[in-house]
Amino acid sequence: MPRPLIIPRSVLDGLSAHALEALPEECCGVLLGPTRTDPPRVAQMVRAENIAEGDRTTAYQIDWQTLFAVTKATRNSEERIVGFYHSHPDGSRSPSARDLADAWIDFSYVIVSVDASARSVSRVTSWRIPPGTNRFEEEQIVVP
Repeated sequence: MPRPLIIPRSVLDGLSAHALEALPEECCGVLLGPTRTDPPRVAQMVRAENIAEGDRTTAYQIDWQTLFAVTKATRNSEERIVGFYHSHPDGSRSPSARDLADAWIDFSYVIVSVDASARSVSRVTSWRIPPGTNRFEEEQIVVP
């Protein structure tokens, strides 16, 4: 059974809105949640600018200033970085080879799949690379 990731409806709605606003490019950002929860729980999302070089319709890179600010803000707080999110404007649901190459071990990677022609979100999935492996495993998204 896949590890669950708990995401409230309000955050899922925010992820969907960001993905649609970013079209035709990929959106991206950071997911924060309380420390020491099992399964991990997302409490909020932090939008980031996609600063990927080249074609941003198929790639993303979270703005380093945002990532640094979030890391600094959570250093002595009850929140931590649970994972990251980005969209796939081509509608694909699975992580790409680039997603795998850039991923951090044991963090959740939420992908918002978009049907660009219909300007709608077709699905939201979550993935992580467990320690000791080098491949993504899908997580079960649980909406409380």
